[in-house]
Amino acid sequence: MIEDYLKSLNPRSPDLVYNAQYHIWLKGEYLGIATWIKDENVGDSFQRMVMKDDLLVNEVFLPDRWELIVKRRNNSS
Repeated sequence: MIEDYLKSLNPRSPDLVYNAQYHIWLKGEYLGIATWIKDENVGDSFQRMVMKDDLLVNEVFLPDRWELIVKRRNNSS
């Protein structure tokens, strides 16, 4: 089935938190913020809702490679 094929393309994810938002890039281009979702249809993926041509569209991003960068915020007063 197509759903099984799409899930097989998804590499093992690093320790991402479901329903958390992440900044995502594609080939060095910043795409914006998307939410890490456990999706039964396509597997784990980044998703976001956007308006395109006056329609609300759910964009789904299936990563083929990972580079997880963690930046700590300086919370000192």
